[in-house]
Amino acid sequence: MTAAPQDGPGPMDVLVVDDHEPTRTTLADILAVGGHTVRPAATAAAALALQAAASPTVAVVDYQLPDATGLELASRLKAADPDLPVIVLTGNASLETAVAAVPLVEDYLTKPVPAETLLRAIRAAGERRRLVVENRQLLVRLQQVNTRLEATVRERTTELQADRERLAEAQRLARLGSWEWDLRTKTLAASTELRRLLLLDEGDQPSTTGNLFAHVVPEDMAFAEARVGDAVQRIGPFSFEVRVRLPDGGIRWLGVQGRVEVDATGEPARLIGTSQDITDRKRSEAELAHQALHDQLTGLPNRALLLDRLEQALHQARRARRLVAVLFLDLDRFKLVNDSRGHAAGDELLMAVAARLRSILRPLDSVARFGGDEFVMVCHDVAAVDDVLHLAGRVTDALGRPFPLSGDSMFLGVSIGIAVSDGTATAAELLRDADAAMYRAKDRGRARCEFFDETMRTEAATRLELQSALHWAIVRDEMRVFYQPLIDLQTDRSVGTEALVRWDHPSRGIVMPSEFIPLAEDATLIVPIGVSVLKQAARQCARWQRESGDPDFSVAVNLSVHHLRYPSLLDQVRSVLAGTGLDPASLCLELTESVLLEDVDRHIRTLLDLRALGVRLAIDDFGTGFSSLTYLKRFPIDAVKIDRSFVAGLRTNSSDTAIVRSVIELAHALGLRVVAEGVEAPEQLDALRAFGCDFAQGFLFSPPRPPAEIERWLATPQPLTAATGADAAG
Repeated sequence: MTAAPQDGPGPMDVLVVDDHEPTRTTLADILAVGGHTVRPAATAAAALALQAAASPTVAVVDYQLPDATGLELASRLKAADPDLPVIVLTGNASLETAVAAVPLVEDYLTKPVPAETLLRAIRAAGERRRLVVENRQLLVRLQQVNTRLEATVRERTTELQADRERLAEAQRLARLGSWEWDLRTKTLAASTELRRLLLLDEGDQPSTTGNLFAHVVPEDMAFAEARVGDAVQRIGPFSFEVRVRLPDGGIRWLGVQGRVEVDATGEPARLIGTSQDITDRKRSEAELAHQALHDQLTGLPNRALLLDRLEQALHQARRARRLVAVLFLDLDRFKLVNDSRGHAAGDELLMAVAARLRSILRPLDSVARFGGDEFVMVCHDVAAVDDVLHLAGRVTDALGRPFPLSGDSMFLGVSIGIAVSDGTATAAELLRDADAAMYRAKDRGRARCEFFDETMRTEAATRLELQSALHWAIVRDEMRVFYQPLIDLQTDRSVGTEALVRWDHPSRGIVMPSEFIPLAEDATLIVPIGVSVLKQAARQCARWQRESGDPDFSVAVNLSVHHLRYPSLLDQVRSVLAGTGLDPASLCLELTESVLLEDVDRHIRTLLDLRALGVRLAIDDFGTGFSSLTYLKRFPIDAVKIDRSFVAGLRTNSSDTAIVRSVIELAHALGLRVVAEGVEAPEQLDALRAFGCDFAQGFLFSPPRPPAEIERWLATPQPLTAATGADAAG
């Protein structure tokens, strides 16, 4: 069935088909605001039933439906109403989808669709429908007039001219030209709009196809002639697309459709067809293809295009007996930019990085954004490893210069992993190896370059195995808490412990935190591990207080910046204190120095809420980051812990000794207590006492021990000498 044409792009009857009710409702609301009548459907079957009742003016169809794809539904809707314009909405546009949609739909939009874009598409579709139907009617009338032309030439000349003018206007609006080619007389008739589309002068009536298509790209013309010739041979329809070269060097695309008419004997007599400007559609297809293969933020190739280019490079390397190199780049501590400056600043920095990487590429090389803050460079035609090292050096230099960011200067480090192949590896294998090398660079201190070797593949497999086992470790409650005594340097008594997590692996035994904590942070498992440690430590400390009769005995538990971002942290701490009966003043939460460097206002609010519960707060590993003691005045903390790297240099390194003394003096001036970590030698202890340090912990007193061993240690008076034997290995 075919709906009657409307007089303009005014209110229309729109069929909206989407199985997602909120989306369907939103589309209906937008169309209602535009003055249109909406008939909603959730399935293809429902849509076809609504069409059977009364054909809509326009259909808006989601690409994914429960019982059909959007393109299948479009085909069935058009089978019932060939003039029905169909607009397809898709949330995951791809080149294949766009190509498949071309012959079936009038437009395709990517969700979410802005209201104005949707209304504009609806108006355009309604206008096209009106023009197509009107054009068909006009053509029919024109043919009827031609059959009576000999008898009514004089009376109908004016009316015929008016019809032609209306047809010309309709063709102009639709950017649609018509033509007719007499195969016997070799004469050609072309409409005004067609001549305009083909860049012919006003009033210039071409007499041959050579005149008509003078500006068509030659290779397209050869293709078109072949298609038309085939249609004449089989007496059937034809369609093709050609490019017209514009005076400014640009291109106009024309979609040509036509048919062969025969005489009374069945021989081909003439060709009748139309040519429509489809430049906008072709441009949309190109944009869609570009979006499918490029990162929208940086404009660089995405992972899919990178893999394709890398496969091509490997194929060429095999043929030319050359090398292909992959540089896997990871921006060091980029997350700190997002957390401290916001994602807009992070995006600005990523675009600047992409621009610098483009600027140092060799002509045949490629760079892609692999995801997040990771970039990959593919180097073709590598003669020697030195070529790759030279490029890696250029990358380091380019990204080492300061980046202007919102009025400030930002410095970035980059960890680079390199893998080289003679073409025998696959693209996926080469990327995997470069990724493993990049992780080695990060493990060895960041801001460096590492070449892949076979041991990295083993390390990557071990890392993956550990990460998988870590999920089960939480489920199976394999996390154990060891405790290291905290010594009051005024009384030489143990006044508390620090809780330190260990993984009791079923086959490897005790796994140290340095092996699994980075994996836990990458896999977002650090929060449940921290909660488990907090519960065990609070319960153990409360028991020790009861058994010893010392209500002031305390426990310190480490929290990372991930815990501070955890929305339920406050409720979790409150719940643990209530469930274990531990006095909040007996719990000290130790935070890494990174909390001073990112999202400061939010972290201060969280720390103030924790202090309101009564718990104590300390900054762990102080001095290893970029904060200052004066900056600590903003934070509601009770103590700082001097990092073991400074304590190790006491009495042997004048700089470390001066730093430790200064930290203690300034911390006391700010009303903060000071804990020295990693005390292992009597001379270090003597220096700390001389400087007035409040507390100390380290192997000089005891290594971290399981609860039962700590209980025995606490029950036995301990001389302040270095731990030996099995204790030293704990």
